[in-house]
Order: sequence, then C-alpha cells, then structure tokens
Amino acid sequence: MTLQLYQIYVITNITYLYHLYYLLNILVFLDLTQFNDFTFDNIPVAQNGVYTMEFWVFSEDLTDITSGVTIIWDKHVSIALLKTSSNKLGAYCFPQAYLDDLKGKTGTGITTLFSTSRNAFLSEMDPVPGLGNWYWVRCAVSFMLEQYYATGTNIAPVMQTLKPEILYDLVQNDVPFRKYFNGNEQVSLYVSGAKSHTKKIYLRNMYLFNDYLPPLYDFRYM
Repeated sequence: MTLQLYQIYVITNITYLYHLYYLLNILVFLDLTQFNDFTFDNIPVAQNGVYTMEFWVFSEDLTDITSGVTIIWDKHVSIALLKTSSNKLGAYCFPQAYLDDLKGKTGTGITTLFSTSRNAFLSEMDPVPGLGNWYWVRCAVSFMLEQYYATGTNIAPVMQTLKPEILYDLVQNDVPFRKYFNGNEQVSLYVSGAKSHTKKIYLRNMYLFNDYLPPLYDFRYM
C-alpha cells in the first residue's frame, strides 16, 4: 500500500526546507496496526552522505512488540522496534540501509541481522516521563565524520565509528562504503510489521533530515 499526499488526514506534507531537511510530518496519531505494510514514495535523497531519521512512537503494550516493527528510509537508514529481554523498547539502528536489508525481517531475523552487521547500534528505552507510553527515537549518520549515533528517550548518545567493510580475510577497506545517488533520484519510506500486533502502535512526527544532527540539536517537541 502506498500512502498518497491527498490523504491529508494521515500525512500532511513532505517539504524541502531551507536546503537543510526533508520534512515528513505525521501530525495525527497514525495507528500502524490498522495498515498492512505500506510505503511513502517520492522522497528526495540525501546527497552529501549525511542524514538523520527521528520520530515518536507509542506502544499500548510493550510486551506485544515481539515480532517487531521496521521503519526504513530506503538506501539511507533503517530502525527496527522490538521488545528486548530487559523489557524495554529496543530501537535497532542500521546506518547503512543499502547494505543491511531490514525488509521482511521480524523477531529473530532482526536480531540476527543486528549481530552480523558491521554497523548497527541498539538503544534500549523507557517511555518519556509524563507522556504515557510515548518514545522518541533518532538515528543520525555522517560519512564525512565517519560516525553515527542512535539515541532515544532516556539514552545518552554514544558516538559510533562507521566501520569499513572487510575486503578479504581481515583486510578492511580504507573508508566505510557510502551510497552515492543520481542528482534527481528519489526513494521511499517503508513501514512494516505492525499489522501482526494486537495492541495499538502509533507513529507521529517523522522527520527525515538531509543533514547530520548533532545530539544537542533537539527537535523532538517541534
């Protein structure tokens, strides 16, 4: 299923602002469990090897998120949401979505991909204090700095080095592999996995930034 711009009761707009970021803003509560897997198309790509994805997510019952929900900014960054063994909401950040394919992954498929990925990070989160069962999630990537971080509600950002790929044996490439795009290339946002859950899962305020946002840049209450 592809969500179109005329469905303004669900998705308000996608706008290119100040040459800084692409804004995909879901203002009303979008109950993901009411949809099968869907895509949002015609999103311009981040040309300079820097990009950030962040959003708010609500879980009516955390114990229900056992098969996982995946949110994929195609060829950029992807995040899988899954209850962890410590009974927290785990946000698995994959900063190289063009190498680590989350599409179709659930449960152990997500954790297996995480354990085998060269670049991935897990944030285990509690809800935002005073806001019920709402969580805030961000994953930011910079190939210029060769680093990324994932952060969430109660997580202090820990910078991670983007590791180069193994060429053969133990020999690594000089730099981590970056995806380059054509000038007018467009990609999609994929959301999948929520339909299999029985409890409500809401998504709102999804931002796709054409920049690497440092941790101190906090737009969660915009």
